[in-house]
Amino acid sequence: LTTLLDAAESLVELAENLENCSGAEKKEYVLTKVKQYADENKIEFNAEKVTEKIERLIELSKQVNKRN
Repeated sequence: LTTLLDAAESLVELAENLENCSGAEKKEYVLTKVKQYADENKIEFNAEKVTEKIERLIELSKQVNKRN
């Protein structure tokens, strides 16, 4: 699961740079990519835990961006 959460973190960073996409679209992009990664690497995918991690990363990103 840690590997998936690490992948989610990297993908959230990538999604932040997607232009012309809503927040919901970016979140769906990350979720889809993490699921794809899990399937390719035969890792159990827990959508709830991955979604929680994505939400925490989004909140952190919003706080950091407020300061800049």
